[in-house]
Amino acid sequence: MRIFGSFREIGWLGALILIAIVAWQLDGFNTETFTGFAIIVDGDSLEVSGERVRLSGIDAPEALQMCTRASGRWPCGREAERALERLIGGAVVSCDASGTDRFDRRLATCFSGDTNLNLEMVRRGWAVPNSAYFHEADLAKEQRLGIWQGEFQYPDEWRRDNPR
Repeated sequence: MRIFGSFREIGWLGALILIAIVAWQLDGFNTETFTGFAIIVDGDSLEVSGERVRLSGIDAPEALQMCTRASGRWPCGREAERALERLIGGAVVSCDASGTDRFDRRLATCFSGDTNLNLEMVRRGWAVPNSAYFHEADLAKEQRLGIWQGEFQYPDEWRRDNPR
């Protein structure tokens, strides 16, 4: 049984593997890190060092969005905004951006100290996942945290039903 015909074929295969590894490693270099104090826009958007930022992988209720719980309707969008503000606590924020959205905001994972803001917003129930953090959302739902306290419309559905 012949696995490789010659050392030349092994060389080409090795070169292709090396190129694939280098390309995979360089993908991480497509990110840009910037830091600064944050201005909170809503539960998943902020401004850091003049950069408009959208927290990637999550979707928080819109600022004007209302939710329902046993005590009635409540401003869950404003509460999500306040939750992000509490997580940051006036500290410097560091964001790793890797692209932009259709509104030209930087898509980023942001940190306040060691706290991953994207992850914590989902973990504490103030945002739903759209491409990451699904396990944390399941736990928040089980514990009825944040927007999971009652009923809510998913933010993307709310935006569709309430255009600007």
